[in-house]
Amino acid sequence: MTRALWALLGLPLLGCGYLETHDALLRAATAPTGREAEVYVGAQSPPRPFYEIALLQVVGHGTDADMEDVTRALAARAAILGCDAVVRVHVDQGYMAAHGFGVGVKYAVAAAAPASPGADGGAQL
Repeated sequence: MTRALWALLGLPLLGCGYLETHDALLRAATAPTGREAEVYVGAQSPPRPFYEIALLQVVGHGTDADMEDVTRALAARAAILGCDAVVRVHVDQGYMAAHGFGVGVKYAVAAAAPASPGADGGAQL
């Protein structure tokens, strides 16, 4: 009777899941952006120049072992580190675990173009 009771109490635990998040900073983290980081899978790349901030890894277990949860966790961790996007995202999904990794990046700020001569309306010599 005691074994049956423990088996019934343990059944709800089978539906539980959790995520492990790991990162390795390549540069100092910046302040969080306050918005969700964009996600670019595989060879996709943002249309803007960027530089790398961190290597990101997420492992999902149980009910969190799917591409959606792992990808969402990668984007959330990237946003916390101040990244604008996660590039080169790859997710391997198994039956009870999923592993995802990517690179957190920050968009490069374009340098201001030098003013052309006479752009201020002044006469050229």
